[in-house]
Amino acid sequence: ALVGPRPHALAHDLYYGAEIPTYRHRFAVKPGITGWAQINGSRGPTPTLADMQRRAALDLWYIENQSLRLDLQILLRTVLAEITRRTNAF
Repeated sequence: ALVGPRPHALAHDLYYGAEIPTYRHRFAVKPGITGWAQINGSRGPTPTLADMQRRAALDLWYIENQSLRLDLQILLRTVLAEITRRTNAF
């Protein structure tokens, strides 16, 4: 899928699945290459449990509210963020 919760390493799934009660709900939809969490600032490393709790909460919000319109919005924001990032890199 293009949009959905980003997959994590199996070790992370096992650890956070035991630490965050709602973590496994992320598996209700196919993982994607971009997602609601990523466009809302929750991307990259998750050095603290709170970081992963925030990411999981954003993923769950997406699952509960997913629609074609939301997916298109996420894709557009992903493209715009990538263009901005690449433009600022020069």
